[in-house]
Amino acid sequence: KFKVFIPMFLILLLISGVVKPIITSESISQKVFRLHILANSDSTQDQNLKLLVKDEILKLSCDVFVNAKSVNEAKHIADENIKAFENVAQKVIKDNGYTYKVSAYTDEEYFNTRKYDGFIMPAGEYSTLKIVIGSGEGHNLW
Repeated sequence: KFKVFIPMFLILLLISGVVKPIITSESISQKVFRLHILANSDSTQDQNLKLLVKDEILKLSCDVFVNAKSVNEAKHIADENIKAFENVAQKVIKDNGYTYKVSAYTDEEYFNTRKYDGFIMPAGEYSTLKIVIGSGEGHNLW
């Protein structure tokens, strides 16, 4: 069974069911499906909009990924639900007065090492659900 951790900008689906010390990026990257949302820009407004989109995507994700038993299953489920992810993001964008287009897709992506409360995600190549808002030129500002 998965445990879901929801730190900023990630969905971590750990197949082991328990967060253990991370030894190598290879071992963890095979067990984690990450969420990466790119804001339209680095402006405060666009970054805040990204956070609103993230919150709604995470709510949907709790239902969508509940039965995933592997990263491959999570990626397959994400691919089957791409339109739902896009629709949720587009609704948040529209409800907040913006006209940005949104695209969602799965990808393999390199992430730098990132420290979160209580654990570290090592650098490496991870499967991701990527959501791009507008031009997608924003960076992760944390």
